[in-house]
Amino acid sequence: MTKLEDTIAEREGSQSEIVRQALGEDIMTGQLKPGEFLSEGRIAERFGVSRTPVREAIRSLSGDGLVTLRPNQRAVVRGQTAAEILDQFEAMAELEAACTRLAARRRSESVLARMEAAQAECRARADSTDPHLYYVANVKFHEAIYEAAENDYLRSETLKLRDRLRFLRISQGHLPGRLAGSSSEH
Repeated sequence: MTKLEDTIAEREGSQSEIVRQALGEDIMTGQLKPGEFLSEGRIAERFGVSRTPVREAIRSLSGDGLVTLRPNQRAVVRGQTAAEILDQFEAMAELEAACTRLAARRRSESVLARMEAAQAECRARADSTDPHLYYVANVKFHEAIYEAAENDYLRSETLKLRDRLRFLRISQGHLPGRLAGSSSEH
């Protein structure tokens, strides 16, 4: 297993989530190309799992917009246009800004302490130059903000889009200086 797969296995614990994360990473890094068919059998063999978690992973990737499911055909890697990606990041920025505004009004000492600890972890992970570890720390920081907003609906919708953008955010981390830039933006 790769570092990412080890981290996910510890955090998520499910076979379908491990497969989902790895395939998503393969799509975002270009190892799986738009239009490429996803063979359940080959994927199951690669991960040493049955086809059931592979099907669950593919359905989840479809929900993330990374895979197209066609009736009575195999799943296909879906390409996203630059405009689609920019739209999603723009919407995410607005959702996070709303969470931040509410969190600033409703903050408590315990929430501030949790955010400060998460930000310290982000700084440490940014120095390590490992995008996967940084992403995990960054998730903790942002989830503390979403929770501090004390708006369950806004939190839920923000988490959905955040999860959909997970692969793009991790792949951004490979850009020179991006981890440090992200950490300083906090």
